[in-house]
Amino acid sequence: MLNFSAILLIEKRTSVELLWSPPVDKRYQNKELVYEVHYTNMIHRTNPGEMSNDTRILTKNTSIVIDNLHPCESYEFTVGLLGGPLAPHLEIITRENSKAPVKKLHVFYDEVNGNMTISWDAGCDALRKPVTYILDITEETLMKRNRFAMVPSTISHYEHVIHNVPFGGRYNICVYPAEVAAGEGASVQCVRARAGVLPAPRALSARRAADSHLIVTWAHVPPAHSYKFEVLVSSKEIPDDLLKPTDEMISVVAYSSPVLMTAPFESDGPLYVSVRAVTEEGYYSDLSEVQTLEMESEYSVLESAGMGGGARRGARPFLRFSTHTPRYDNRRGQATITDHDDDDVPPIHGFSDDEPLVIA
Repeated sequence: MLNFSAILLIEKRTSVELLWSPPVDKRYQNKELVYEVHYTNMIHRTNPGEMSNDTRILTKNTSIVIDNLHPCESYEFTVGLLGGPLAPHLEIITRENSKAPVKKLHVFYDEVNGNMTISWDAGCDALRKPVTYILDITEETLMKRNRFAMVPSTISHYEHVIHNVPFGGRYNICVYPAEVAAGEGASVQCVRARAGVLPAPRALSARRAADSHLIVTWAHVPPAHSYKFEVLVSSKEIPDDLLKPTDEMISVVAYSSPVLMTAPFESDGPLYVSVRAVTEEGYYSDLSEVQTLEMESEYSVLESAGMGGGARRGARPFLRFSTHTPRYDNRRGQATITDHDDDDVPPIHGFSDDEPLVIA
């Protein structure tokens, strides 16, 4: 076993330096040795005396500095040759550090009054020196950013309430000590939160009509807020967490269903169609889920009925459009429109001139 020491670096207060001497046995001389360093926070240890839930570092040096430990907490350290026995554990308690990250960062949104409560704990239960924390909030849909400097304090628990938060916003909330330059590094703690979840449209149906048009319909729960809708059409899969449409997507804003829109892509591959609700402030619901898709062209059927004796000509475009087979990805909740024949789609035969045409 190696003889090693663990020293708390007073100037950093949450950094520990480990030092050890290489083994003196002749069998290790003139060899490049690799050491393994283990450390763990005592509150994460499952069995006393054991190094569990630990961090392992490999090094060829005979010293190492471990930074960014939590303040006012107890850590165990050990070191040994790679694959060999480990030295007896040493325990170090870190000290208060004004640059240390906060703990237990949580966000709660109250849909009734529109308030958002942000809470966190200081690095230590008892602080000797006041600490100023920066609260950095970014709304990711509209990319609005606000920063707040909290009043310097020695308290261990903080709560900050923001009133009249718009329903449907998506926020990235970060808290860090003011002493941390530009809010960078391990001292920054962040959490994502939503100010309520808008109900997503459902039962989306997309059909190809004449002249390269799409008919898109959907259902929506009667809203508690005023909504419009954004229909998205893409030749590529639409990401589940999409915020802003990409350049290759077509986006159409509608105030009700259905929507007739021009198919934006050539018909040599699938199209992905989805819809989401949009508030007056511009916040989005999740993308819709699709339950059924029917690709028969209503335009073609009506054309057949209106042409009388020319019904046979009206049947041909009906056959062509009906081969645009709908697909639905249950995992992604998107409608997929393809231009390929499917063996599981029953053939649709044309009408004879001398037989009655009945449209239900």
